[in-house]
Amino acid sequence: MAWQGWPAAWQWVAGCWLLLVLVLVLLVSPRGCRARRGLRGLLMAHSQRLLFRIGDHSGGNRDLSRRHRDCRVYGSPQDGIPYLTHPLCHQDVVSVGRLQIRALATPGHTQGHLVYLLDGEPYKGPSCLFSGDLLFLSGCGRTFEGNAETMLSSLDTVLGLGDDTLLWPGHEYAEENLGFAGVVEPENLARERKMQWVQRQRLERKGTCPSTLGEERSYNPFLRTHCLALQEALGPGPGPTGDDDYSRAQLLEELRRLKDMHKSK
Repeated sequence: MAWQGWPAAWQWVAGCWLLLVLVLVLLVSPRGCRARRGLRGLLMAHSQRLLFRIGDHSGGNRDLSRRHRDCRVYGSPQDGIPYLTHPLCHQDVVSVGRLQIRALATPGHTQGHLVYLLDGEPYKGPSCLFSGDLLFLSGCGRTFEGNAETMLSSLDTVLGLGDDTLLWPGHEYAEENLGFAGVVEPENLARERKMQWVQRQRLERKGTCPSTLGEERSYNPFLRTHCLALQEALGPGPGPTGDDDYSRAQLLEELRRLKDMHKSK
């Protein structure tokens, strides 16, 4: 190739430009979604600190902020959210008319991960949990910037909410997640009933959200690390100090490992 005759410094510059163009193509191409997820996962898997964050739930912030100068962007200041205007911390409340939305710090997926709880009391109905990448129907997020202990603590925060709380996750992975739950708890009848319902919804091209936290307790393996049957099937046994939380965290880590393997098949 012609560039092989260039001076070494120019070859280095050309290589950097080619790499930059490739990254930009991945970021803007509508067909680059899978590549973006793979690139993001690779970067996160090899570093406790995120080198750079590719927009997941915040990809529209720039356009919204440009079109609407008074647009407010709420979120954690720890997560590098583009065009953030209103940083939030644990237990901060955002009011929108009569709506009261409480931010809950749930680190694990990212350091600053927040979930949002919409109070249903003014409307005499259930509260709504917008769980982002913490909790999905029958699943949970990966621990990109945390560890199993951190994620377990965050999941326990959510478990402290009422059973009738409606779960609105950031992604629709219901059928895949329930399939994995069937691998680790094949005799769970609640999971089987939910899977049948989800498959009917899919055939009718309908969504599967919301779930409820009460339902999730019955079949979501990532919320069932306290269950003896699951501990006996997968658990590593008690921690070195006999601490139950340590053992549950080990079980959660093993579940996450198995889930990643299941997804890659």
